[in-house]
Amino acid sequence: MISIVIPTYNSEKIIEKLCKAIIDELSIKFEIILVNDASVDNTKAVINNLKLRYDFIHVINLTKNIGQVGATLVGINYSKGKFIVTMDDDLQHQPKYINDLYNAISSQDVDVIVAKWKQDETFLRNVGSYIFSVLSSILILESINFRNTAFRILKKEVKSEFTEYFFSRFWIDPRRLKVSVSQISVGHDLQNFRPYSSFKTRLVLATKHFFIDSYLVQICILIIGFNKILFSAFAAILFHLLQKFIKNRVKIKRLSFIVSDS
Repeated sequence: MISIVIPTYNSEKIIEKLCKAIIDELSIKFEIILVNDASVDNTKAVINNLKLRYDFIHVINLTKNIGQVGATLVGINYSKGKFIVTMDDDLQHQPKYINDLYNAISSQDVDVIVAKWKQDETFLRNVGSYIFSVLSSILILESINFRNTAFRILKKEVKSEFTEYFFSRFWIDPRRLKVSVSQISVGHDLQNFRPYSSFKTRLVLATKHFFIDSYLVQICILIIGFNKILFSAFAAILFHLLQKFIKNRVKIKRLSFIVSDS
């Protein structure tokens, strides 16, 4: 069975269409896990109605908004499938390519497969995504040709490691785990039923990732203070302790706002 995890936010106009497209495209057994990230529109009522109509649709309502990463991890943690797919709620990730992800991970000796596609959004968003991708890859000493997206499939054997590691972090990059990761190319659609996330929102997320999820600050401290190694080492350790405190708070927050209607 495949578990399909979909974090939803203000998607009352599209989420039923997405679920029906999944039903039409898949022939293998599956469950759909809809994680409502404290939507302020009618999303909760729509997905609760879907849950009543289909016994393979499960709903998790969050009492406060914790963001796409947190909502995705909540859904993964709840999943019961042998394979777990994560995807957006706006039909940019086309359900027909779930079959491609499933076939690829079934035939390859890998733990995670991440879908990728050609950059197809605005120039500013494309440039921002490319810079973020390159910098995040350099920081973990991985190939800059890898494109990380939220459309992915993973085996249940790595589920615990996956959720435990990323529950306290602001960005999911499976290459940071001790698992095998590959990519396949798929198609991608633009969505037009709600505004895209703003440049400011994406910048804040990138900043949190670089400052809290990585060792970028420690590296800068050690480079700048190389002639005062003891002081810079002490400062780097202090910042590391601050990171651990913040990540622990993030994890607690993400786990404290769950109300399951499943």
